Amino acid sequence: MIIEKFYMTGCAPCYRMNPIFEELEKEYPDIEFRHIDVYNHKEYAIMNSVRSVPTIIFRKDSDTVLSKLTGFQQKADLVNEIKKF
Repeated sequence: MIIEKFYMTGCAPCYRMNPIFEELEKEYPDIEFRHIDVYNHKEYAIMNSVRSVPTIIFRKDSDTVLSKLTGFQQKADLVNEIKKF
């Protein structure tokens, strides 16, 4: 599984999610976590229909999207999403 967090520098909700992602990265070492700055990767964000940040995309692989969450997410919400797959 791959989890992509789309963020932007200066985004307060994005910043507040950083410690949550750090914890998840330690708890789920088999999952690849990607941090994607929409400013530096505009085309990729557009290709993934990212219209606001933070946006979290859960992928089976690089091509298959399992789900997508928008806005600040609590750790429990992210864990529940991980457990679905």
